[in-house]
Amino acid sequence: MNLLAVLFFIFIILAGIEFYKPWYKPKSTKLIRWLTYIGLFVFNTFILRFFLPISIIVFAVNIEQLQLGIFNFFDIPIFIEIILSVIILDLMNYLFHYLSHIYSPLWRLHRVHHADSDYDVTTHLCHHPLEVLVTTLFLFSIVSIFGISAIAVLIFSVVMEINGLFIHTNIKIPQRLDKLLRFIIITPEMHRVHHSNEIGDLNSNFGAIFSWWDYIFKTYCSQPVAGYDAIQVGVQGFTSSKWLLLPWLLIQPFYKDDVFHKMNKIESK
Repeated sequence: MNLLAVLFFIFIILAGIEFYKPWYKPKSTKLIRWLTYIGLFVFNTFILRFFLPISIIVFAVNIEQLQLGIFNFFDIPIFIEIILSVIILDLMNYLFHYLSHIYSPLWRLHRVHHADSDYDVTTHLCHHPLEVLVTTLFLFSIVSIFGISAIAVLIFSVVMEINGLFIHTNIKIPQRLDKLLRFIIITPEMHRVHHSNEIGDLNSNFGAIFSWWDYIFKTYCSQPVAGYDAIQVGVQGFTSSKWLLLPWLLIQPFYKDDVFHKMNKIESK
């Protein structure tokens, strides 16, 4: 089955669950957000194909054939190599996400994702085209350095996208299950803290798949400062409804904000 078809099927399931039993009542009209973010996703796909006509999986195949990268210098069982590759890719994603909060040009691009003042499965689709392009180029470099195989890249990409949809879904899972899952993977509640408009919350929980990195690098936050019932998501200064429109989302990185300086003041303490 086509990968996009699988992801679309999962998207519909999660969207259906949050539609019938949402944790929070949306502030804005769902139709506008969905049209904008789905439109942005389609636009990002076009931009990526235009500037990077070779997919990361095809790129990994070429690296494998040329025997480039660290893994190609060792005779490692494919199963072990895949596990190590997924872990490495997730760690690199964590580090890049962290850099996106402390390096101003990256933050301005990444801010488009955070500026959503609601939080549901479509939030996962809301990324600026330039951020998608830069992130993909970064992953290209990681694949070439380590010589990560195409099958490992495919597995990581599928898991990353599925978990990305899951952790942005407006649902509340049972507390005991959430607490248990947090030992291994990111959960919707854990990631929702990261989307809080409180600076301390925003500077935490950077993981995408595995929660280990936040524990190891001491960026884990168990719950938002205001508590889950009073949490406000989004970015201060970008709460106007105009930021839900595609043209405004595309030019948003060219606007300054005070959030970046506040984040880095806290980080430097």
